[in-house]
Amino acid sequence: LPYLGDLMFWADVQRMMECIDPVFTITPDDTNQNWAERTLALTDTGHRTLAGQHNYLNNFTGTRWVGGVAINGRKQA
Repeated sequence: LPYLGDLMFWADVQRMMECIDPVFTITPDDTNQNWAERTLALTDTGHRTLAGQHNYLNNFTGTRWVGGVAINGRKQA
């Protein structure tokens, strides 16, 4: 995507870490690092998502706009 710079990418990654069952986690040694220097690790959910066994949108609780269309995640309890 031509518009996807570092900060936009980080915002997308953060959404994937702040959902009900995160796809990524920040490795414990890197939690205090600058965002661009952090190391991420895939969670079990991340591995299942990559394998096509899990739909990420089942965890997503926010709203994301793609091409003028709102993609709404489920409501958090």
